[in-house]
Amino acid sequence: MDKQIDNATLRESQEMLDQVNADVVRLEGFVAWFADATQRVRALEDAYRGPVQDALAETLGGDPGAVTWPVANEDAVWEASASFHDGVLGLLRAVTDALTEERAG
Repeated sequence: MDKQIDNATLRESQEMLDQVNADVVRLEGFVAWFADATQRVRALEDAYRGPVQDALAETLGGDPGAVTWPVANEDAVWEASASFHDGVLGLLRAVTDALTEERAG
């Protein structure tokens, strides 16, 4: 076997190993972020169904024409939640594909 080919193979393989190790670090960070993001969207949904409705009723009771924050708008909360859940479904598809991909050899 040609020594130069072996060296190129080792160099390319080492570069792939370095990239995969960097990917693992990024994946660990993503998993932590994802857990936090999931808690935030759940907290927003819970707040909208409870305290936000109470605050909105109190605000509009005192001034029916009051301008409220976007969080008091059902569409804004629903769209943010739906977008997050759509993203999670995309992530689930990507993870499923990665785990079930047929590999040669």
